[in-house]
Amino acid sequence: MSTFPLPFIPTETWHKRPGGPGTHFGAPRNYTDQKTGKNAVLIHGACDLVAPVNTPIYAIEDGYIIRGPYEFLGTCSKEHPKVTYAIDVQHRSFITRYGEISPRLPTGVQARKTVKQGQVIAYVGDQCGNTMLHLELFEDRDRTDEYLSNEYNYSDYYFVPPADYQRRNDLLDPTDYLDRWEQDLRMRLTVERAEKFNPLLENGGPEFQDVLKKQYRILHGSGSFQPRTNADGPSFTD
Repeated sequence: MSTFPLPFIPTETWHKRPGGPGTHFGAPRNYTDQKTGKNAVLIHGACDLVAPVNTPIYAIEDGYIIRGPYEFLGTCSKEHPKVTYAIDVQHRSFITRYGEISPRLPTGVQARKTVKQGQVIAYVGDQCGNTMLHLELFEDRDRTDEYLSNEYNYSDYYFVPPADYQRRNDLLDPTDYLDRWEQDLRMRLTVERAEKFNPLLENGGPEFQDVLKKQYRILHGSGSFQPRTNADGPSFTD
C-alpha cells in the first residue's frame, strides 16, 4: 500500500473535465520559455494536486532521493520572478518527481538520502496565485542516471507534434494511482474519526462543530486555484 502525498484530498480534481483548470495529465500548456523566449505548446506530464503554500508533502513509498532540490518552474514576471523546485525519488515501484515545491526541505532530507513511506519530504512552493504539488511518475526505477526532462532528445523523450511532453519515455499517467491512494486516505481518515468518536459531542454544541471543521480541513485543505495560462507569465518545465 502507498501513501497519498498530501495530508488532505484537494477540492480541485486532478481528472480531466470540461472547462476544468488543466490540472490533469495530458492537459495542453501554452507557455513561453524563460531562456529562449520561444512560444510553444507543452503537454502536461503530471497531475497537479492543488494545495496552499507550505502544505507538507509525504513520500508515497520508501525511497532514495536521487537528486534535488533543483529549479523546476518559474512564473510571474522578470521583474518579480518566483521559482519553485523539485526532487526526484526512486521508490519501490517507480521514480517520482515531486515538483513545484519549496527549496526548503525538512531537516535531513537531501539528495543521496533514504526516506520512509509517509515521511514529510517537502513543502508546496510559493508561486503567483497557483500553488500545488506537481506529481510525475516514471516506470523504470533503475534509470537513476538519466534526467527526467530533455527538450532536445526526441528519440528517448516523448514528442507529440505540435506539442510535446519533454519527458523521459517511461512517463506514466498518475491518475489511476492517485485514485487508489485517495480511497486509502479516505478510509484512514474515517477510521481515525471513528476512534475519536465521543457521543457527548453529538449534541451539536461548539465542541462538535470544532470536530467537524477540523475533519473538513483534513479532507479538503484550503486555498484557491486558477487555470494556468500565458497570463501567469513565463514558465518552463511544467
